[in-house]
Amino acid sequence: MRPETTARTERKLAYFRVLVLLLAWETVFPLRGPLPQMSQRFAIRGPLHIMTKDNVKLGQTGEEWAVKYLKKQGYGIVERNVRTRFGEIDIVASRKRDLYFVEVKTRRGSSFGSSLESLPVYRQKRLARMAEWYFKTHRVSSEICYHLSLLGIDVSGSEPKIELIPDITI
Repeated sequence: MRPETTARTERKLAYFRVLVLLLAWETVFPLRGPLPQMSQRFAIRGPLHIMTKDNVKLGQTGEEWAVKYLKKQGYGIVERNVRTRFGEIDIVASRKRDLYFVEVKTRRGSSFGSSLESLPVYRQKRLARMAEWYFKTHRVSSEICYHLSLLGIDVSGSEPKIELIPDITI
């Protein structure tokens, strides 16, 4: 056999193995509805967590409410949805000479805890890394202080309940 044929055969076997594993996975954990297409806005986080369009829309609506709330509180919105290599910063806001890196958490209910309880320590550390990345890439002056903030929105009632922790500690 030629070396190209061997490599091609190995690739085909690898694809076949992946296909068999996917089919076996679907029989154990069937998906609801058709498989998500890449053109749709799905975020796949692990084998059992797929963000549906409803969750994505709730998050976007929550960020809109957060922007309105922050503007009413006297914050200026610098940027939104800043992508870094560590993740995404929901909102970068400013007030006086300080920058606030705001993580927005929107919840429909408290069955999995309140929105303010949903930021574990490892995500706080990731938010701190994203803030440092932002300072380096945007060449922000070292005289400016920054704060890691959490804005929780609970939409279980008729009106959304918004709470802001302007400075979370790690």
